[in-house]
Amino acid sequence: MPKPRGMLRIDLPAPRYAEFSAPGRPYTFRFSRLANVELPPVGEADDRLNITYPKWGVTIYCSGAAITPATLSAATDECRELIRRSVRDVHAVTEQAYENPDARVYGVLFRIEGDSPAPIRFMLTDSAAHFFQGALYYSDRVSPDSVAPLTDYLLRDVAVLIQTFRWK
Repeated sequence: MPKPRGMLRIDLPAPRYAEFSAPGRPYTFRFSRLANVELPPVGEADDRLNITYPKWGVTIYCSGAAITPATLSAATDECRELIRRSVRDVHAVTEQAYENPDARVYGVLFRIEGDSPAPIRFMLTDSAAHFFQGALYYSDRVSPDSVAPLTDYLLRDVAVLIQTFRWK
């Protein structure tokens, strides 16, 4: 007898957060306790890190770069170009601006509705010397409708990261 077709079930616990701060990194932020922060091997002068959710096969790939006011627009244009190139069948791209002048953090959170390998992207800057960006990817190809509750849950985690982001 054939088995009935099953539906994906994802249990989403109450969010809890931890502080990220590492030597040599010009920033701190809060991230989900369900995630792990993976840094490049010691000795690499690379300003990348990955925030992985092993239970769900999700990774937020992050990278930072030194900028000047003159190169800021090129960095933001590159981020927007990555969004444009990564979309397949997109219904909408929602941009939410973020600004915290006291902490010198300015940025944009992008929510990509439809078939995109990265449904959430963001970029943050101090507009003078630092630029930080991230993109959330699922490890397997997924149906956006099936993982919509998880994507919404992770969107809140990314929003907490952005709201707690501080330059050292």
